[in-house]
Amino acid sequence: MHGPGTDTLQVSYKDGLVVLHFDKPVEWVALDPNTAGRMAESVARTAYTAVSGDVPTTEKKSQITEQIRVRLRNRVALMIGSAEREAPRPDAKILATRLVDECLKELA
Repeated sequence: MHGPGTDTLQVSYKDGLVVLHFDKPVEWVALDPNTAGRMAESVARTAYTAVSGDVPTTEKKSQITEQIRVRLRNRVALMIGSAEREAPRPDAKILATRLVDECLKELA
């Protein structure tokens, strides 16, 4: 990190909030792209833990990807349940289109 006043950053959470701890007062921060990416991943991982109380078991998985996966799984399960109760049941291609559209909306 570059900037007046600090060289280190710690990320934690408390009461459902992600907290950034600087070792000194900070006016601004400039990060090279690699450091910014690592910091973003650390903030995302901490946010996931603050929300879910859990850390995914696979370290290689992006925390943001895991959050999207969980949201999409829940949404698709809800849509499948709703489709099963529809009379008449929707054609498989129609249901598949609905599911894909919902997933794409979530990713947009």
